[in-house]
Amino acid sequence: MRLVTVTFDLALLGTSYTGIIYAAFWISPGGTRNKALHTCGSHLLVILTIYLSSLSTSIVFQVAKTVSQDIQNLLSAIYLLLPGALNPVI
Repeated sequence: MRLVTVTFDLALLGTSYTGIIYAAFWISPGGTRNKALHTCGSHLLVILTIYLSSLSTSIVFQVAKTVSQDIQNLLSAIYLLLPGALNPVI
């Protein structure tokens, strides 16, 4: 179920950002185009941070027998703290 949800979510995000980037390339003034692409890039970095931390945590918990408890705790902390900490910076 998680795979279906993530795939559906990523497909919708990809479709919407493709449309936004396509529209941004048709905007005439360079400053407006750069601002639109910069905003999309920032959003994509936040999304990438969230999904990568979620994916790494999920993979480690699937192979929990071979990974130490300290690594599991570290990745859980990264999953919970990293996206929220990087979001204002990005």
